[in-house]
Amino acid sequence: MNKLAVKKNENRQALRRDKILAYIKFVLYVLGAVSSFYTAVQYDFTFISFWTVLLIAVPPGLLTAFILLKNYKSYFYSVALFSFFFSGAFFLINNFSKEPFIKLKLPILKKMEGGRGGPYVTIQYDGFDETIAVNDDDDNLQFKHALYLNLTVKKGTFGYYIIEDRKLE
Repeated sequence: MNKLAVKKNENRQALRRDKILAYIKFVLYVLGAVSSFYTAVQYDFTFISFWTVLLIAVPPGLLTAFILLKNYKSYFYSVALFSFFFSGAFFLINNFSKEPFIKLKLPILKKMEGGRGGPYVTIQYDGFDETIAVNDDDDNLQFKHALYLNLTVKKGTFGYYIIEDRKLE
């Protein structure tokens, strides 16, 4: 009888441990998914190359997934979500900066109308092209005649410029 009670207690503890691990994994996956959306939004407002973001996010994502997961069936998805988690943390930390705002007047290289975010302009800064959604007036005249984009930027914690405001000129 005593052996049966011990076995039953061990099963309850194993189930409790598995339940706690499932909750932890769920929270990590939710944080990864939220971070992916945050990364996508912040990437559009930061002068940083795509390859730099990958270099910042993927190695810690690989390492975290390798350490936390014993089951390799979901390894690819875990690496992606953990990588998004680290890139989201990078962009979040980069936004906490006490640097002063800088005004930039950059020539517009290309204009594109349409899309869900409205019209877009392409500018070049720090050696790479950046496509930025711009606010547009109702009659589209300002967008059609604009030659420059005035940006208000600040240098982030890691030294990458963050766009705070944009206006057509």
